[in-house]
Amino acid sequence: MRVRPLWWEPLWSALISATLSMVVFLPIVRRWSSAWAPGDMLSTYNNSQNWTPLGYSITNQAGFPSGMNLNLFPGVDITQNAVASLIGAITNSPFLGINMVVILSFPLTAGLAAVALRLVGLRGWWAISLAVAYSCIPFHFGRALGHAYLSTMYAAVTGVILALIIGTGRWRDARPAGLSKWGMLVVLIVVTAWSGIYYAAFGLILTSAAVLWRFAHGSSRRETIWNLIPVVAIVGVTVIGLLPAALARLHENVAGLGDRPAYESVALAGSLAMALLPAPLSLLPRMGYVNEAVLGFIQDAPFSEATQVPNYGTWITTACLLYAATWCVASLRRRKRGLGDVAFLVFLLAVVILFFMPWGLNSIFAEFITAQIRAWNRLLPTLLLLFVLLGAAALARTSFAGRRIVASVGPALILLIVLVEQVIPFRQLYLDNAARYGRVTDWSYAYAADVNRAIPRECGVVQLPFMVYPENGSVSRRLNDYEHFWQSLTNGDKRWTYGAVRGSESGSRAEGLARAAESGDVVRLTREGVCGIHLDVRGYSRDESRTITTLLSELTGPPVAIGHDGDWLFYRVPAPT
Repeated sequence: MRVRPLWWEPLWSALISATLSMVVFLPIVRRWSSAWAPGDMLSTYNNSQNWTPLGYSITNQAGFPSGMNLNLFPGVDITQNAVASLIGAITNSPFLGINMVVILSFPLTAGLAAVALRLVGLRGWWAISLAVAYSCIPFHFGRALGHAYLSTMYAAVTGVILALIIGTGRWRDARPAGLSKWGMLVVLIVVTAWSGIYYAAFGLILTSAAVLWRFAHGSSRRETIWNLIPVVAIVGVTVIGLLPAALARLHENVAGLGDRPAYESVALAGSLAMALLPAPLSLLPRMGYVNEAVLGFIQDAPFSEATQVPNYGTWITTACLLYAATWCVASLRRRKRGLGDVAFLVFLLAVVILFFMPWGLNSIFAEFITAQIRAWNRLLPTLLLLFVLLGAAALARTSFAGRRIVASVGPALILLIVLVEQVIPFRQLYLDNAARYGRVTDWSYAYAADVNRAIPRECGVVQLPFMVYPENGSVSRRLNDYEHFWQSLTNGDKRWTYGAVRGSESGSRAEGLARAAESGDVVRLTREGVCGIHLDVRGYSRDESRTITTLLSELTGPPVAIGHDGDWLFYRVPAPT
């Protein structure tokens, strides 16, 4: 049997995943430098614009007059921000960096998944096809148009790889480890710890469970201490990543910022039933009734993040779990062989399910450790990866899977299913989003040009209505959270009030300017360096909109710039006479 080099499966997995994902991304190539979604994704674009290697820069590009300090938020989205900010700096685009991080995450996730599959014994095209299938789960495509950091998923895979290395005894056998092995371990730890606080927490849980597994199977005290090195390292690297937030909070009394009730871990837990079912996106003939049946399963559930399509599994993940269950039952009945490493995968799956489901270990974690890790449905990529790994481990231990015709037809069929059932269904979603919010991006740049022509100097702008940052900033159903970031992202020649953190001194000053604008206190505005007022009429009722536009027109004259199909109005603040 021909032995292929170690990089063979990861490389081919990455290439095929990148190719398939282009079915979605290539048709919108002209919009790669535009925003793909509003809301949370606008906040993510803003984060990457302000990222520096030592945390976030503090400028009054947003949060005028005192500036926006993103370091006040405990977060470790470092790998995503580092790449996105570099791309943004090179291209001078506020949107391209994050969009490219999303695109690049597909081949990266597939390549890492192939490494994880190798660790459970699967090689060749079976491993490649399953790695590609995992990289294209609905969570990856669906979450990207909002929670872009979470959607990248590669840190979920590195956390599982670390757990596999420990739990299968490979970490024990690596002593003394060479420089290359230490280097790979460091990369895995850094990616796990610095790619989002959720993935850092999940990686810590999985690696701790792996240490416990080894201890339960008779590891010595010395081996247990050795196994704890990756666990302690994840904690240490995560703490280092949180240092800018800790230092920033020493100077700002924002203790209540981002507080979460423990109950949210129940409300935002994952749905195991949905994870077990394929997403109702099938495009195959006569499969409409299956889509309707799956959708009908939760049609009476209230609309929430936890009941959307990205929380489903796929035909491949479901098949992997069923195959693994069948193989385990058959193996135990024959009593000819133990489950071996498959038993460890089952243990990891049990641990993840206990944290994933409502009123599970997640509630205890939230109450007694921290409620910041509140949305445990975000464990879905880890859960589905374990489904795939269990199926892969069973497949690797099945003799017929190695037969030439089966090993050729099976992977090809998987890739075909991935294309038809997991990739193509998201093509129209991205086309629609890119068209809609690409148009808003164009409007934003045109509006910026009109504003800068009318007032060709750097100065402050008050944004109305006043919106609380972060979260809970919606003041009407027509104006979503983070919408005011359109202006600061596309117009760097002005300084915008939105983005000042609530509860901070900066937030109080920005709110004071908004109140001065609404009351017509021109003297205070000009004293603070304000030259204009940006009004988004979607933030007001019809009566309120008429009142505020009448007041501003009387004080400043008609708007000097109009954008977003008439929703945005810009008023020049006159100097006091």
